[in-house]
Amino acid sequence: MRRLYGVMLAGVLLGSLPFGEQTVKAENVVADPQNGRTVFDMNCATCHGASGKGDGPTGAYMSPPPADLTSEDVRTDPEPELLSIISNGMPGKGMPAWKSSLSTQEMHDVLAYIRTLSDPGK
Repeated sequence: MRRLYGVMLAGVLLGSLPFGEQTVKAENVVADPQNGRTVFDMNCATCHGASGKGDGPTGAYMSPPPADLTSEDVRTDPEPELLSIISNGMPGKGMPAWKSSLSTQEMHDVLAYIRTLSDPGK
């Protein structure tokens, strides 16, 4: 019973995530959008496209299509939510989990780069 209580308490402290999901938390991470672009180009552009509009060469064959990372939704989604999607993927939607392939730093860097794609000032 104590173990179960400890697991439940940990879930509350971590944001009440469903079992199996992990958050990408990193204290003092300084994201580098330039490195994020490099990681994005190598891992994400094939589906999301070079400009992030969801028009990559592989993305054209996906159903549902990849997310348009320049959209208002992406611009306004909270950072923890987007990092969770990058880390854990979106089962059934074609978005793979990157937690085994990318470091926490790389995931933060990719998010910083993605934020530049949806910047309304561009």
